[in-house]
Amino acid sequence: MNRTKPRIFTSRTLKRYCRDLATIEPVFAQIINRHGYPPMWRRDPSFETLARIILEQQVSLASAQTTFTRLIQRLGSITPKVIQKANDDVLRGCGVSRQKARYLRELASAVQSKTLVLEELPLMPDDEVRQSLTAVIGIGHWSASVYLMLALNRTDLFPLGDVALVNSMLHEFALEPVSDNKRTLPTPKVVAELEARVQQWSPNRTIAAYMLWHAYIQRKGITVFA
Repeated sequence: MNRTKPRIFTSRTLKRYCRDLATIEPVFAQIINRHGYPPMWRRDPSFETLARIILEQQVSLASAQTTFTRLIQRLGSITPKVIQKANDDVLRGCGVSRQKARYLRELASAVQSKTLVLEELPLMPDDEVRQSLTAVIGIGHWSASVYLMLALNRTDLFPLGDVALVNSMLHEFALEPVSDNKRTLPTPKVVAELEARVQQWSPNRTIAAYMLWHAYIQRKGITVFA
């Protein structure tokens, strides 16, 4: 059965897609004028990237980066074999919670057993990639979306469960404010409005997310580790 080639973006097409969105949504034109184009955030489609995304779940980027750096320094590399050999004390000493240690081992087991074949993901449609990833304990829809966006460069993802992304949207569109610290959720009415807006940006929703992340990072003065 022939599959449609997945739609991806590159450093060259990223700016063009940004301009396309700016023509239909003035807020994006304003972001470009204030902050320039977003960088081409890119990660290798690898086990290490998936492990790093697990570390980033529900914590700040700075906290996740600290844990990731400690793991690299202590283990030398992050591979399925290395993760399976590392005991709980080693992982905890690097800042990995018990729950995330389990998730890392579940991922390592899935890759080692070929239940999850990472080399096949770049050729698969978005929904099949998502299905394959979320079959692994510890990888939910947010993590699958981030992998699709950052590692596979798919153009049409927008994880509305991402707190920074929602905060940026609420700020840029002057909608109901949300607390960064308490992770307060917007009202159902505002959520519905966000979803309706996001749908209008297809098939470039990833690029919209990149611009909103970029605006958030610039506004907050956050250091981002690619």
